[in-house]
Order: sequence, then structure tokens, then C-alpha cells
Amino acid sequence: MENKELLLIKNVSSQMELEEETNTFEAFRKKLIELVDHLLKHQYEKLLWILYRIDVNEKTLNRALEEKYEQQAAEVIADLIIEREVQKINKGDLSSTENWSFDI
Repeated sequence: MENKELLLIKNVSSQMELEEETNTFEAFRKKLIELVDHLLKHQYEKLLWILYRIDVNEKTLNRALEEKYEQQAAEVIADLIIEREVQKINKGDLSSTENWSFDI
């Protein structure tokens, strides 16, 4: 696994409070989708707060959900989280990847 993938997994796992470690990107993505799905169904406000902290643009989110209506919303949202974190890693902007508590 590439260093950027490991950094991505570490950053998103800490921000999304994923406790279980994964050894492949696909396993990580699957776990993230499951967590997002759980948050959509049971803790929607917490999901919104996480998306805000990760800096997923609301317009981008709405557009992606409309364009990819055939996909599960959790999958679309998880991919946007990953995409945003990749952007941060590529820019070297990891200052916004601090570990924040999302208890609301």
C-alpha cells in the first residue's frame, strides 16, 4: 500500500472514529461506507458535523447525490470524504486533520 493511502486511512479513521484497523484500501472504504450508513440512519447531526469538519462542500455533496442517485447515499458520501482527504494530502494541508471529538 502506498504512503498516501496509509496517510489517508489514518487521517479519515481518526476523524471518523473508525476503531477497527484495515490493511487494504477497499476494506477501509467498505468500513467507512458502513459507518456513514449508520450515521445517516441513527446520528444524522453527527454526520453533518463530521462533514463540516472534514470540509466536504455542501453544494458538491448535493450535486454528487443527485448525479449518483443510483448509488447508496452512504457510498457517495464516503467517496466524497475520501476525495476531500486526498485533496488535503496532495496539497500538504494536513492542519485540518486534527483529531476532533464529534460528541454532540
